[in-house]
Amino acid sequence: MNILTMCVFLLSALFFTSCDEFSPNDQGYDDAWGDKKPGLFSSSSYKRGFEQGQADADMYDMGCYDGYNENPCAYPHDPFYMDGFKQGKRNR
Repeated sequence: MNILTMCVFLLSALFFTSCDEFSPNDQGYDDAWGDKKPGLFSSSSYKRGFEQGQADADMYDMGCYDGYNENPCAYPHDPFYMDGFKQGKRNR
């Protein structure tokens, strides 16, 4: 009985640790920050995540550009813009 319980525990632990930790939405979001593009057969969840990630990355890039070129802060309440703005100021 004790060995059976231990085997079940080990098998369930292996199952949960081997599961993919990213949903298609998360994977699409992460891919948008890199060079990957959604494929023709990508799921709608992946595409939604990709679009949101691309919008956030664009705000970050805009903030970097404004901070580097000493433009006034255009979106002070957007966290991605402000992170980019601060990074752009540091890179001057």
